[in-house]
Amino acid sequence: PTWLEAGELINKNEPSFGLAKNLGRRFQSEGNFDKALEYFERAVELASTGEEKGVVNYYIALTYYQKGSKSTARNYALKSINADPGQAKDAYSLIGDLYMNSFNDCKTDNVVDSRAIYIAAYNMYAKAGNSEKMQSAKAQFPSIEEIFTQGKKEGDQVTISCWINETVQLQRRPQ
Repeated sequence: PTWLEAGELINKNEPSFGLAKNLGRRFQSEGNFDKALEYFERAVELASTGEEKGVVNYYIALTYYQKGSKSTARNYALKSINADPGQAKDAYSLIGDLYMNSFNDCKTDNVVDSRAIYIAAYNMYAKAGNSEKMQSAKAQFPSIEEIFTQGKKEGDQVTISCWINETVQLQRRPQ
């Protein structure tokens, strides 16, 4: 607590990127997400390089993910990649996680359309080069039977509604 108080006082009088970022990380780890976001936003303003902006935008994305604001988290993950392409692996993996954890939020009566969420997650994990999570997502793809029953075929375009709002090419899970 003393470090946080001192850090906040110092940052108020002599703002710096590093201190704002560290205060944000500390508040984030304590679950004080609003305070964390306040300091991360300051850190972005004080950042002098794309790399600094990229890492802090990634932290902002993580914080919004922890708060349950998936769409905002995705937006900041993409901002982190735009600021620093070196953030792509972590940011695309985070977006994949956001998608993987959205099945219950976005499912419909159509099992194939619902399971397309996992194809979108797979695509993000592929961009991240995360083969372990790619396999986990692929195991949740619709089965060939489900695809056939819904009158679709592999390769069809499926639009995922909900907050994801992406179109993917239909694939089946391995047998």
